Amino acid sequence: MTQQWHVLTPTQDDDQRSSQYVYPKLFPLDQKRYAIAGIKTYSEMYSGGGANIERADFYELLANGQTKPLMQNYPFSFGRMIRACFSEEDYERSKGDCHDEDGLSVDIQVLKPMLWQFRYAYGLHVSPASDSDEKSYKGSRILNIDLNHPPIQPKIPETWNFAGLE
Repeated sequence: MTQQWHVLTPTQDDDQRSSQYVYPKLFPLDQKRYAIAGIKTYSEMYSGGGANIERADFYELLANGQTKPLMQNYPFSFGRMIRACFSEEDYERSKGDCHDEDGLSVDIQVLKPMLWQFRYAYGLHVSPASDSDEKSYKGSRILNIDLNHPPIQPKIPETWNFAGLE
């Protein structure tokens, strides 16, 4: 027997800066229950840079064709680039490396029924011409999420949880 669920309708807003899609993977909850991730994408552009952001909503697929929310608005990925060179001197000093860039990705593994592991990886590259006080950095965080009591948001550093400019 084939089961169908109406989960998301792909949409785009009028200025085409956001859309959504179903991530092409089933996430087991146990041997007979599964969940999916609905990914909301956002993009923003600004002078000399921009960002692409993905946030995930997780839903259990119920036998009656309905869905049940599990976790909402979790960081899924982002990539951001900010211009750092504003003069010919900046460009020469940085040897063409004229952007600060950072990004986040997640790999989700099922450890056992109702326990998933989120492996977040974050990287920051700071241009030699940057006026930022930040230093280039690579980091990771491994979180075990109990789906019986999931946190409202995963415990990752605030700077890793970029959701766009407000």
